Amino acid sequence: MKKLLLIGLTAVLSTAIDTGMAADFYLVRDGKPKARILLPQVFGKATVLAANELSDYIEKMTGARIPVDYYRSSDPRFLHRYSVPHQIRIVLLPKIDSGREISADGSGDSFTIEITKDSFWIHGNSDTAVLYGVYQYLNNLGVQWFMPGELGENVPKRKDIKLSNFKKTYKPSFRSREISYDGDNPTHLNTEAQERQHREYDLWLLRNKAHFNRSFHWNELHGFDMNQTREHTSHSVTDILGEVDIEKEPERFALVTREGVTKRRPLSERVQLCFTHPANIEAHIQGAVRYFTKHPDMLTSPASLADHGGICECENCIEANGGIFPPHNPNRVVWKFMNAIARGLRRQMPGKRIGFYAHYQLMTSPPDDIQAEPGVVAVTCHATSSRSEITDPECPYNRYYYEQIKKIVATGAEMGCYEYTMRGGTPQPLAILSNTKAYHDLGYVRFHTETMARDEQRNIIAWVQAQLAWDVSQDPEELLRTFCREYYGAAGDDVHTVLQLVDASIRKLPKMALGGAGDTQSIMTEKVIREGRKSLEAARKKVSGREKKRLVRFHDTFEMFCLGGTYIRACWTAMDERTPEAKDQAVQAIDRFVQFWEARNLNETCGPSILQAAKEYRKRAEKITPTVTPTANRKLAGRNMTGTGRETLLQELFSFAKVPKRVEDLFFLPEIWRFKLNIHRQDVETAWMNPDFDDSTWHQLSTYNFYERQGFPGYNGAFWCRVQFQAPAFPKGKKVFLRIGALDDEGSIYVNGKLVHQRRHIHPADWESSFEMDVTDIIKPDDINVIFVAGNDQAGVGGIWKPCALYTK
Repeated sequence: MKKLLLIGLTAVLSTAIDTGMAADFYLVRDGKPKARILLPQVFGKATVLAANELSDYIEKMTGARIPVDYYRSSDPRFLHRYSVPHQIRIVLLPKIDSGREISADGSGDSFTIEITKDSFWIHGNSDTAVLYGVYQYLNNLGVQWFMPGELGENVPKRKDIKLSNFKKTYKPSFRSREISYDGDNPTHLNTEAQERQHREYDLWLLRNKAHFNRSFHWNELHGFDMNQTREHTSHSVTDILGEVDIEKEPERFALVTREGVTKRRPLSERVQLCFTHPANIEAHIQGAVRYFTKHPDMLTSPASLADHGGICECENCIEANGGIFPPHNPNRVVWKFMNAIARGLRRQMPGKRIGFYAHYQLMTSPPDDIQAEPGVVAVTCHATSSRSEITDPECPYNRYYYEQIKKIVATGAEMGCYEYTMRGGTPQPLAILSNTKAYHDLGYVRFHTETMARDEQRNIIAWVQAQLAWDVSQDPEELLRTFCREYYGAAGDDVHTVLQLVDASIRKLPKMALGGAGDTQSIMTEKVIREGRKSLEAARKKVSGREKKRLVRFHDTFEMFCLGGTYIRACWTAMDERTPEAKDQAVQAIDRFVQFWEARNLNETCGPSILQAAKEYRKRAEKITPTVTPTANRKLAGRNMTGTGRETLLQELFSFAKVPKRVEDLFFLPEIWRFKLNIHRQDVETAWMNPDFDDSTWHQLSTYNFYERQGFPGYNGAFWCRVQFQAPAFPKGKKVFLRIGALDDEGSIYVNGKLVHQRRHIHPADWESSFEMDVTDIIKPDDINVIFVAGNDQAGVGGIWKPCALYTK
């Protein structure tokens, strides 16, 4: 067993004091130890790890290993009287009161470093806080853990560790600080090195004073369970119905209408639950009580909606929701449900909390008259646009998000943020770094980033985030420069230049949500590839040794982005052109990506799921057919304007809106439109929207279905749709309106060459909601007209996928 040092407990001071040095004194001098570590009789896992880490890293720096005395008494009063002749006492003292570990103000992670001429104390408000204190002191000595693994750490060499009188208290900016991989190990880690890579990442989180979270860290691994998060949110609201029989208690299940059928539906049909049924509320209260009884160190239990739609439409839920139907805005009824759980939990377990995703999918913000009950933690998920900061007033998506989260703050709820890094293979925007302070300024107490991929560029962003989560007063840009300078040495400026080059390309995008193939190919243009490669080639001539190994890893990630963007562009060009030559070029581009990945063993630094995605694209490329066939979805295929066909078409035309009892002069636009991929995001202000443009070489697709299901699987990006038709002779004096049943995700609509509407995907339901525009002054009655849509799809399926029509009012 390694000899360990002593970690003890005292009250944390509320102020920081720095005093001048009275005389020279040392932990290590001329490579020899001048201190002794005292190990108390009672200590926790974090104390043991702290002892090992401090002892190990002092030895790494100086070559001197500080000796240890095993001290039998745990009485801190005696420690003050205990003297070590001619040596410094190192005392690490955690509080025994475990209740401080789940403090709601973050003080459970606070610690004080105090140095006098004969003693070195780290007083922690918890066992883990003392460990954080050790890492802070090592940081003060210049030790940094920039990336997981031994290559990722900086440990300065020195003969002496000189001390001076010092006293300072450290308190985190957020009580919870989580930067955690999503999903499971195989998504991010190399199967052959999974245990090592997982351990390295866990240690990296711990050393940067961040917590473990998500399923990736739920199990105790490597003995680091002392750093588990104390707050938990998950899509678990329906879990209480897992053992309930829908035949015996149907009213507890959600009443949902699908394809004209309204009924109580089982959870297997991806629905929520009845939010107003008393048994469901009570079951959640008792479920939370059981959760905290089993996990007494937890502060917050999960109660978020399941990760899909299916909001209950029963009479009580609609009434509780203020009469909104269909319930595409369930905020009122869900907040009432959460408040009821919090009230019931507070009666049985004061101080405990429930957490739920309060801004996610259909959840946006509660009505102004709703206030949060004490014990509600509202977590806001930033999935609108990552290309710029959440405070960017010029970004309509983030402006909407920021306005909504300020409304949630106004309810008085405790606040937690949920940031996302981009999906695997997509470069990470730097705007995420500025968001940390914005959340803190709004009073958020919990910080979480769901890391959706692993690569060297993302690791840089994660390190900066970890520093800001602990101390948000720091400048993110200066932290970024510090990383580049201290990690890559003389090549640091070149790496920083490449980071800024990629970010500048990201900011040119109209929108960027969670990343994906479309974003990758749009970001990694030929110009970005050329200039980035040039900078990194120059950088490699400036460094050697460890710094060169680090630079090579960053270069490999950048090259992975380059080859990824190139093969995606080639695949989509093949989809658009449908020629054997284009198809062969796509397959060759994917093969180059795979060969590079395997030659450079990128499983060591990047998530294997990125490679798997490339192989899936190769299968798609091989299946590209010479032509596409327009195919309507089953619900709309063959429908006409008689009988039930008319009713179905009207329901889809007025999706998420009330169908009028009478629609005057209704004229459905043709189902088949011309379609083309706008792979390079060319400006529409040229010719494509003009009525006389020749679109005869474009593909023909049904607007009663997503384009992915008609020969363009996986395409995410910009696209064009055009239709030419003979309009009817509308009655004079009436206003004429164009209605589009649904556009996924968004786009600009032109009628006869003039822009008439810009549809933004801002509300979560906008991709499936109909919308109308006044075209009275632009449409040509009893004449040929052209409608052109310049669309954009971020993820999943896309395009116009429901009927479109003209009518009068």
